[in-house]
Amino acid sequence: MILNKPPDWRLYMAMILQEVLSVFAAVSFLYYGYECLFDHKMIEEFKRFGMDSQRKLTGVLQLAGGVGLLAGFLNDYLGLLASGGLCLLMLAGFGIRLNMRDGILKTLPSFFFMLLTGYLSFLIFQAIGKQ
Repeated sequence: MILNKPPDWRLYMAMILQEVLSVFAAVSFLYYGYECLFDHKMIEEFKRFGMDSQRKLTGVLQLAGGVGLLAGFLNDYLGLLASGGLCLLMLAGFGIRLNMRDGILKTLPSFFFMLLTGYLSFLIFQAIGKQ
């Protein structure tokens, strides 16, 4: 007897992937937001950028984005807003790292999270379109 997968198994796997990536991104941004507000290394990093006045705003936006990604499990529009906002924040962070001529190891996290949150935005936008 051959067992057939249900016809919507790809959709199911895409939903699982979206949930796993959303939780990973949310936890990461909650962590980085906290670090941005309270960690001395991050405080010094923002001084090095010449953007010390933007550090608290960046930390709050990261915390809000992390909470928004989790809220996206209840409301797709909140998830889309959070992932889109975080993608733009990481695009700015990536640009700053390039401008500072930081090495690949310092630049890679912002690039990775920009791609991740951009992909989440795409997935959420597609899900909203199918409703």
